[in-house]
Formats: sequence, structure tokens, C-alpha cells
Amino acid sequence: MAAWYGQYTEGKAGTKDPRGVKFCIEQRERYGDDCQFQLKLMGFYYHHLFIRYDDKKVDPHKASKHGWFSNVWSVPMLLNRFEDAIMGGWLKVNSPMAVRELSTWVRKLSASGKSKLEHETGQHDDCLRALAMAYFTRHSHDVLVNRQTAKYASNHEKQPPLNEEWCANTITL
Repeated sequence: MAAWYGQYTEGKAGTKDPRGVKFCIEQRERYGDDCQFQLKLMGFYYHHLFIRYDDKKVDPHKASKHGWFSNVWSVPMLLNRFEDAIMGGWLKVNSPMAVRELSTWVRKLSASGKSKLEHETGQHDDCLRALAMAYFTRHSHDVLVNRQTAKYASNHEKQPPLNEEWCANTITL
């Protein structure tokens, strides 16, 4: 899939990006490590560089780890940025599975009073997390105040109907 999508990747000034598809693999336990390693063995070297976004001085050149490291500060930042992108019209979700997960995505309050986005009990948000990481890795250094005046699509633009036929038969684990 990465090779196929790679032919459509764009770099600066609308030219084909020679690096191909950018990956953002979640690094939790060992599963992400193996996936990322296998991609590198197949020649895919363009991966998200995880930066300590919570440092006083954020320097992307100091990043040394590949992938997304979910932790107490990175997940809220990721999901809040994703929510802003959807609500601001900067990202159009057209995956039937992600749209389905959005319908069960809620903001909950923890016992300590902190707010967080997550799926309702018994539901999933894997597609949303993957989509959030894909969005974040391409827009992590966007200046948000500059985006307030720009949208990717007009709210009045008629969108094609969502085709859910291919995912109608879901697998329950």
C-alpha cells in the first residue's frame, strides 16, 4: 500500500516527494518497533520523528526516535489538534470506519477533573487515532492562528455520499 500511495505523495511546490509516504507508527510495547523495522527493511525510511513538544525550546533537529510515543502529554495534544482540524474544516474524514468511530467518540472527565477524548465503553477509536497521527505528522509545526482563516473545503460544498458497503461486515474480536 505504501508503494502505491507513494506515487501520489506531494512535496514542496506540488512536486512528487522523493521520500514517498511518511509513516507515523505508534510505539507502544514492541509491536510498533517490529512494524517500523520491517518497513525500513523494505526501503521505507521516511518516518515521523518524535519531538519533545513539551520542552521549553522545541528543536526538530534534536529528534532521534522514529514513531509516535503515546504518553500522558502527547495523546491529549494529538487528539485535541485532531479535533481542531475536524471542527475547523482543515481535515475531511471520508473513511466509513472513522466516521462510525466519530459517532461514539466523546469527551470524558477523569476523577481528577481532566478532560480527555476517547471512545464510549465497548467501542473503538483505532481508526481515529491512526488518522490523528497521520494528520499530526504532516501538520505538527503549523501555526494554528494562521489556520483560523483557512479551510480545506467550504461548509457549503456538496460532498459525495459516503459509501459504507465495503465495511458493512465488521469483525468483532
